This record gives sequence, structure tokens and C-alpha cells, in this order.
Amino acid sequence: MLYDARLDSPTHGVVQKVTLTPQGVRQLLIPVGVWHMNVNIGESEAFLINHPTRGYVHERPDRLLLPWNAPEIPSDVAE
Repeated sequence: MLYDARLDSPTHGVVQKVTLTPQGVRQLLIPVGVWHMNVNIGESEAFLINHPTRGYVHERPDRLLLPWNAPEIPSDVAE
């Protein structure tokens, strides 16, 4: 699930659900400022490989975390 929180974006406030299947390799580019979460709805274990553009610096985090059910994101994972 993706949620565009970028104020200057033409898709600001839009929630998009992307379904990836085990058939073939898929790549999804997520822009800065777009909240995202992964939910495995399949019956078997899923594998996700993250390729960040920069290494993560624990002393200066470059990401924010919200609970999965945060009111800032207008979507229900169970839908």
C-alpha cells in the first residue's frame, strides 16, 4: 500500500494498493514522501528486497515510522 503525503504532488492524498505476484521479478520505485507498507496476503512466505539509494545512518535516521493503523493514512489494511 502506498499513500502520497507530498503536499506539492498532483496525487497528494491518494492511496494506491499494488499487488505483486510470484510470477516473475517485480520492481517498484517509491518516491521520497510516499508512505508505504508491505502486507503478505499469500499463503506462502514472501520475500522483499530493498535497494535504498543511500546507506542507512542510525545516528541520523532518514525515515519516519508510523503504526500500521495510523490515522494520518486514510486506509484500512484489512480492506
